[in-house]
Amino acid sequence: MKKLGLLFSVFLFAVSGYAAPSQADAAFDAGNFAQALKIYQEELPQAASDAARYKVQLRITACQYMLGQYAQAAKTIYGYSLPSDPLWKARFLLYRIQTGERVKNIYAPLLPQAQEENASGNLEKWTAAQWQQQITQDYQTLWSLKETLAQAPIAQETLILSVKDTDEKRIPTLFDFVLNQWKNYLASHARPAPLAKAEDFLAQPFAQQQEDSSAVNQIAALLKTGAELDGKNRQNAKLFWRTDLILLPFDYPQNFSFKDQKQAAVTAAKKLDEISGFTPAKRGWFGRIKGFVAPEKATYGKAYAAYRSAQLYEQAEQFEQSVAVCNFAAKKLDGNYYAKACANLAADIQAPSLTVTAPVMNQNPQDLTLKVTARNIGRVYLRIYPITRAQLQKYSQNRWNKTFNSWNHLTVVNDTALRDILSRQTPLKSLSGQVEYPAKHAFKQIDLKLPELESGFYVIAAAREESFDPDTAPVAATVLNVTDLALFVSAAIEDNPDKYTSLLNAKANTYTPNIFRIYAVNLKTGQPVEGAELDMFTE
Repeated sequence: MKKLGLLFSVFLFAVSGYAAPSQADAAFDAGNFAQALKIYQEELPQAASDAARYKVQLRITACQYMLGQYAQAAKTIYGYSLPSDPLWKARFLLYRIQTGERVKNIYAPLLPQAQEENASGNLEKWTAAQWQQQITQDYQTLWSLKETLAQAPIAQETLILSVKDTDEKRIPTLFDFVLNQWKNYLASHARPAPLAKAEDFLAQPFAQQQEDSSAVNQIAALLKTGAELDGKNRQNAKLFWRTDLILLPFDYPQNFSFKDQKQAAVTAAKKLDEISGFTPAKRGWFGRIKGFVAPEKATYGKAYAAYRSAQLYEQAEQFEQSVAVCNFAAKKLDGNYYAKACANLAADIQAPSLTVTAPVMNQNPQDLTLKVTARNIGRVYLRIYPITRAQLQKYSQNRWNKTFNSWNHLTVVNDTALRDILSRQTPLKSLSGQVEYPAKHAFKQIDLKLPELESGFYVIAAAREESFDPDTAPVAATVLNVTDLALFVSAAIEDNPDKYTSLLNAKANTYTPNIFRIYAVNLKTGQPVEGAELDMFTE
């Protein structure tokens, strides 16, 4: 998704209502912050209006910030009086928060450990806790301006924000930006708290516990306001925040306990189905007038709800329902970003899939099994090809293996090697297995019993079509090493410990003792194997 961040280092654009770009603006846009800072500081006393003065003050702060003068930038912005105009006040508060967080994070080891008396006005004496307290207070002040900010289009905030690639349907106003910033701040500064019960939360996601000051409860309160507050072009945004409120237990699972996570996912998905329109919502005449459930034209927000619902159904392994929601969104919701994401998710769920898990080590050579995970495939076909170590080494001649002493070639078959093996060699054995699924589009792991094999290397190829043509259907492969040998390793420094004790003023000695002992054992007899050849791999 497109992101939106506070503007310090990106280019600015002329906005109606501000003074024409000055020499300082040109230097700022060119990244020459030292020169811009000097000119802005000279321009500040000559500012012809409040708006011009506020702009220069913010630019002075931005220049100092971009020059790495974070503490000075914080002192500068906190030193200015907050404007009385709500929008300008919000811009100043956002800069205060940005610089304050930077100081708290960058200078954490240097900040005072204990709070001093009468240090409230001296930023240099603030502890991390004081910085955090001030940042929280600034967010609370921003929140008190929410009605005004909800009428401020984000597209017009180019003085402080980079809005070029902003998703303006999701973040249409300065209020939505503030909500998103505060939500992320609360999540990243959450203190340990008792886990909320996901099932109770899903039963009434809009019911905030007033006595609960946990981060997750505060986030829920923010999202609730975001879902209900009217504002300029906020129809889609309201659905986004309402969706995110329902998804809180799944987006922040570390803050919740679940009795049954799959069932909770289904419960949440059904609520999202009402937002997307997949399931008609029950609402009275007032709800129809207010458009509370989902405004008819807010197809972007509806598609987001549908996509997240489909993800929850997939998580709960209700794959058919996930596909049904995705198909609804792809056909009915205007082909926007999330509608297309739904189409892609449905295609992934319905696509044939086959993976081969590397064989478990130390299997009985007379009772070998191979684990295969399949999806949307009725039968799995296997071919077993004998291969030599020299052939595997030859297939793996690439830069990686020339640079490192790797045993990758003994475990992985690349596509070129697999195609050559399939086209040139005759399989030693061919077999297949039927796959029975617990539900449509579900994954199923099966164990395929392999025939008894002589010692040596084998390439095991698996396909969903008997032709084993990689151009028509993917073919998966792995390497199997059948051997009667096993290695056991012990590690200990050889000889008595007193030989490795240094004495003051004694002559230094260097010892190179044996540390590792490697034993080759015949797995059939349990006896050691003399003269076994050993190769060491470092990667």
